[in-house]
Amino acid sequence: MQVNLVTFLQTILQGQGLSFRIFSSPFSNIQTIDFGLRDQLFVNFDYCTYFLPLFEQCEEGRVCQFTDDFDTYLSLFRVPVPDQGEADPISYVVIGPYITERIGNVRFFEITQRLKIPQVLHRELLEYYNSLAILTPSAMENFLNAAATMIYEGSKNFKFVSLDNHMRLVPEQIEFNPSSTSEFAMSIIEQRYQMEDKLLYAIQCGDTNKALDLYTKFLNFKIVPRTQDPLRNSKNLMFVLNTLFRKTVQKSYVHPYHIDELSTHLAIKIEAMSNPEHSQTLGREMIRKYCNLVQNYSLRNYSPLIQKVVNYVDFHSSENLSLKVLAELFSVSPSYLSGLFKKEIKITLTDYINQKRIEHSLVLLNTTSLPIQNIAEQVGFSDVNYFTRTFKKFKGMSPREYRMEIQR
Repeated sequence: MQVNLVTFLQTILQGQGLSFRIFSSPFSNIQTIDFGLRDQLFVNFDYCTYFLPLFEQCEEGRVCQFTDDFDTYLSLFRVPVPDQGEADPISYVVIGPYITERIGNVRFFEITQRLKIPQVLHRELLEYYNSLAILTPSAMENFLNAAATMIYEGSKNFKFVSLDNHMRLVPEQIEFNPSSTSEFAMSIIEQRYQMEDKLLYAIQCGDTNKALDLYTKFLNFKIVPRTQDPLRNSKNLMFVLNTLFRKTVQKSYVHPYHIDELSTHLAIKIEAMSNPEHSQTLGREMIRKYCNLVQNYSLRNYSPLIQKVVNYVDFHSSENLSLKVLAELFSVSPSYLSGLFKKEIKITLTDYINQKRIEHSLVLLNTTSLPIQNIAEQVGFSDVNYFTRTFKKFKGMSPREYRMEIQR
């Protein structure tokens, strides 16, 4: 099997939060098949004795599926060996573990009681469940069909085989590790926090595509429910993310006014959610809008003086502004302010002021039927002819032509 094919399948499946690994004899890494869970829960757990029968029963042409004692699922199939590679060790693709629905409190209690897992180890198992992807059986079958078809180079000569109930833990024959240091749970939580940090940094940089990709990966970590109400849990998570996004955007020197306006708008949308399934869509909307804030309003790379000038112009563009007025306001010479502004912003201060006024006029042209003369006055132009010339400079048409264009 070509490496690029393996990479492609890994990318597709990992995008859904599914683990995709290859195991070969002598299976020295077999304990990673469950991310080391049993190694953490039990004393001297024998992975080979428990899992190798899975591989032995997985003949070429079979797509095998297995449900373990913890009600999690594994899917595996044997990698075809080309004629010239018969001496190579046999390899197996393993997808999972995954679950088909969230493990609720009742089911969790049943599992821990059936396996007689001590209370002290419940956190380990709970974090394990929260780290797993949730896929319906039909969705998983579609993934397996696609993966197996690619592995077997377009051939449909494979069949699905269930290996359920072939192996089971016997509680009386295993020894629990009550002195566990919660390394597994700690590892999962650390990974989630690392992914969260990467997501926040992408938003801080205004990198929308990177942030959306990381958000998909972040959602693969299931947070322990705080309440019995799924909708309330979803809303709580969205409120937390809204706060985190708000604070991280502030690090990019976006004015608090812009941030607070967006944060308030999103908080209202979060509370209005009627279905927990809507949270993922809203989460992506939040990321796009916060990244847009950074892209449009970040003053991170500007000097403190230019940050103050830009913010002042943004919020007072309709007032009597000029190079002389702003220089006096910030106690610097007009020539110094003009040179520094052009150096950092790449346009003249006058052009920047006019650009902001034209942006404001676009809103009024789109949302009101005010005469052009009135719009010019509201956005800071005392001369309607100067407004028209400036508008045409930035938009390539007059205000009247623009209004006619949007009314077609």
